[in-house]
Amino acid sequence: MLQAYTSNLSLGGGSSACVQQDAPPSGATTNLKVTSLSCGKHQIPDALPRLLGQYGKLQVLQLPGCCIGDVGALALASVAGQYLRQLHTLQLPGNYITATGAQKLADASFKHLTALNLSGNYLAAEGAAALAAASWRPGLQQLQLRWNGLGDAGGLRKRCRAAAQ
Repeated sequence: MLQAYTSNLSLGGGSSACVQQDAPPSGATTNLKVTSLSCGKHQIPDALPRLLGQYGKLQVLQLPGCCIGDVGALALASVAGQYLRQLHTLQLPGNYITATGAQKLADASFKHLTALNLSGNYLAAEGAAALAAASWRPGLQQLQLRWNGLGDAGGLRKRCRAAAQ
């Protein structure tokens, strides 16, 4: 359960974030939930790294409904090796991420990722297939892709189950 230490952070350039974390602002936060991200789409590539750079040992990152889109998925993927080395849970439901963003996440360096939630995005079969081919996918214990219009995505469930055995 996330302790309710809530902060409003300025990220520069008129961007800000409202966050909840598991330690006081001066403590060693490992669980971060961004409850709102106030920036334009063009500011996301700078705002997300600035935000994540403040938290060096994140294990859980939640950005529900922050509308980061493919631009935000690319920003997360680009800093995964730097700021998200210990991340085991990534929750990105309701963020307008498409197959393009899913491919960027699949290419990212999430070495310890065990849980991924991309529910309520626009991944389509191509995005789901990219995630299924990710190098870090064998370590996943939980993958949530509900409400992405996938259906069976060309037998994806069957392929994932077979790969897990």
